[in-house]
Amino acid sequence: MQIKKVVNSDVYKRTFEPMGKGLLLFEIKKDISRNGQNYHFFYGNGKKPPLDLSINPDDNTIEYISFLLQDEKIVSRKREDTVFFFKEENIAISDNNFSSDRPHIDFSREFEIALLNDNKIAIVSKDVKSDLIGYRIDTSNYILFQEGIFSGFLMENISTNEWEAIKESDGL
Repeated sequence: MQIKKVVNSDVYKRTFEPMGKGLLLFEIKKDISRNGQNYHFFYGNGKKPPLDLSINPDDNTIEYISFLLQDEKIVSRKREDTVFFFKEENIAISDNNFSSDRPHIDFSREFEIALLNDNKIAIVSKDVKSDLIGYRIDTSNYILFQEGIFSGFLMENISTNEWEAIKESDGL
């Protein structure tokens, strides 16, 4: 996976969609989606649907990120061992292994979800033990990397409606 700094003026929409008790879909998605096949990085653990990082193959920008909270709880957690460095730069993501014949790449990875100080929720790879760099998706969402490796995403400024969706799905 290669990342490159770009200027991206796309508008994104964040949704928290309750899908029943113990199920909540988090999604950060372009407001105007591309038609056609996207490239996908799937990060799964074999127990539930994978975290899906979808990439526009035309310009390598993020189409969407989705993650299903399934029979898990969002816990208030300090990640004292992790420092977040936020950059106001957008990025494009590419990988030489993508092609029309191979539109997705699978990885085995476990993620944890944490409520951080200042009304932020982070979905972070469990094996992250040091500093993370967050690149801007939009004004309230960042994609996280550790030493060039995708490590999760962070959502800021959680709204009242989003908190209600979390409670409705029994995610707290």
